[in-house]
Amino acid sequence: HRDLHSFPTRRSSDLGPASGIASVTIDGVKKSNLDLYAASPETFSQGYSGLASKAHTIVITVTGTRNTAASNTYVNFDAFIVGFTTTQDSSSNVTYDAWKGATSTSASGGTYRSDGKAKATSTLTFTGTGVTWVTATSPSAGKATVTIDGVNKGTVDLYTPTVHWQVAESYIGLSFGPHTTVVRVLGTKNTASVGTQVVVDAFVVQA
Repeated sequence: HRDLHSFPTRRSSDLGPASGIASVTIDGVKKSNLDLYAASPETFSQGYSGLASKAHTIVITVTGTRNTAASNTYVNFDAFIVGFTTTQDSSSNVTYDAWKGATSTSASGGTYRSDGKAKATSTLTFTGTGVTWVTATSPSAGKATVTIDGVNKGTVDLYTPTVHWQVAESYIGLSFGPHTTVVRVLGTKNTASVGTQVVVDAFVVQA
């Protein structure tokens, strides 16, 4: 564990076929059990926001248990990230063109937006050195592109065989200043997907 001096905090690691279940506590309070199993390797990030602005202690504990589909109980750890500002999907700073709003206890802030129609966009203008698009992957998810200041940052395939919430797509290393990021629905999908839905759950801005 380590002391955290700002908020929110985000734990980064990886999902995979040999990954087990980890327990997360902050200041001795259990926050969640994280099932890190996935049929194939995936990057993964879990956020915890709303903490008071003071020192905190986060502890990741390997439970030694696993999803029945997992082959082992490994917990891989990559990094802690602190000092970010989270902008929820419902914020007036995020603009949409007819995305549907919905609620889920698994979503950041309890709400999210989704759209599967080609060319649908979600836009955030922010000031900082990086931004993370918080989304979700699922069997009915499609593909989207991300641009920052008009520069295409690539296509994201959000299909996974099972649902995963608060999946982080991060874009860092920007010069400090104002930037605009746009998530654009392509209306296309992985051949294994049954839909083209794209989720905007939140954006996390790095100062």
